[in-house]
Amino acid sequence: MPLYTLSNNTQPSTTKAAPLQSSLLLEPGTLVHVAVQFPRYCGGLAHAQILRGGLVVWPTNAEQDLAADGWVVEWDDDYPVPQPEAWSLRTWNDDDTYPHRITAWLTLRAIRQPAAAVAGPSLLDRLRQLVGGS
Repeated sequence: MPLYTLSNNTQPSTTKAAPLQSSLLLEPGTLVHVAVQFPRYCGGLAHAQILRGGLVVWPTNAEQDLAADGWVVEWDDDYPVPQPEAWSLRTWNDDDTYPHRITAWLTLRAIRQPAAAVAGPSLLDRLRQLVGGS
């Protein structure tokens, strides 16, 4: 299963109104696990949201955010990703002195497309060859 990583080193006094955001493209599949790591000693001053195409997915309430001190906040999920899509980690930092790196991991059960078969004669073409038709 592919594991995607988003990581922001969020500088002091980065506001919610002007957050830091990093993005990547997810392949089609299902997100089965999400984890967000907050560094020790950030005192809950570092905040994060995970977005799909610009809309907040986690936490579910778009006005809220994830915040912790020295914890990995994680959960299992079953979130469909039906097509290649841009996903983002949005962070801000209420600490006025220290930067804080927030890292998110998205585990995806990918939908693997079967390899294209080598083009060959159709069944009808093969039958024509057998009976001598053109």
